[in-house]
Amino acid sequence: MGGSSSNKSAQTDNTNYDNRAIQQEENSGIQVLGEGNTIHSTTTDHGAMDAAEEIAQTAGKLGANAFDTADSLGQNAMSTAVNLASISAETTEASFDFAESVALDSLDGMQELSADVVDKLAQSNFDNTQVIAGISSSQMRSNDEQLNAITELAKSAQTGGATEMSKQQTKVIAIAVVGGIVMIGFIMWGMKTR
Repeated sequence: MGGSSSNKSAQTDNTNYDNRAIQQEENSGIQVLGEGNTIHSTTTDHGAMDAAEEIAQTAGKLGANAFDTADSLGQNAMSTAVNLASISAETTEASFDFAESVALDSLDGMQELSADVVDKLAQSNFDNTQVIAGISSSQMRSNDEQLNAITELAKSAQTGGATEMSKQQTKVIAIAVVGGIVMIGFIMWGMKTR
C-alpha cells in the first residue's frame, strides 16, 4: 500500500456576470465580488483516488486470501472430524469386542468351575453314603450278636447256670467292644476319605 503518488485534477472556470458574490462550496473559502471577474480554479485529490483504488485491490486480495484460508481450515476441520469419528468408532468396536471376550471367558470358567464343584460334591456324597452304610451294617451285626448273647444269657439264667451266665456276659462285653471298635474304624475311614 502507498506505493505511487499521482494527482487527479479537474479545472473549473467560473465567470461572474453580475454583482453577486460567488462562493465555491467544494473548497469552502473562495468568494468573488464584482462584475466580469473570471476565476480559474483547479482541484486535486492529492492521490486519494489512486490510494483508495490500491486499498480496495489490496482488501480484495486479503478477502480472497481469507476466504481461501477459511475454506482450507474448514476442509481440514471436516477431515479431522471424519478421522476422529472413525477412530472413535474403531475404539468403541474394540471395547465391545474386548468386553464380549471377557464375558465369554468368564462364562466358560464358571461352567468349568460349576461342573468341577458338582463332581466333587457327588463324590463326597457317595463316600459319605458308603461310610453310613458300613456303619449301619456293622451296627446291625453287632446288635444281632448282642441280641443273641442276651437271649443265650436269659436261657442260661432260667436253667440256673451261673458259669454259663458268666461266659455269656463275657461274650456280650467282647461283642460290644468289637462292635464299638468297628464303628470307630468306619468313622475314621470316612473322615480320612474326605
